[in-house]
Amino acid sequence: MDHKTCHDVLKRIQAKHEWQNNSKKDHKMIEDKVIKELMTKQFVKSKSKKYHKHQLMVSQQKKREKEKKCY
Repeated sequence: MDHKTCHDVLKRIQAKHEWQNNSKKDHKMIEDKVIKELMTKQFVKSKSKKYHKHQLMVSQQKKREKEKKCY
């Protein structure tokens, strides 16, 4: 994910949270929460990609084994 995309996602997530107090402490706490949420989403996405690649590899291997049995 490039920097601009990360920034856009961060802004969208921040928009979900209510900014009731203008104190720097509250902003920092919310920003930390948003960053953690973004990192979690990226982690899940990367794990999902790895899982799907693995599933594709397994299905291709099974297909090759089946073809070998036919010959």
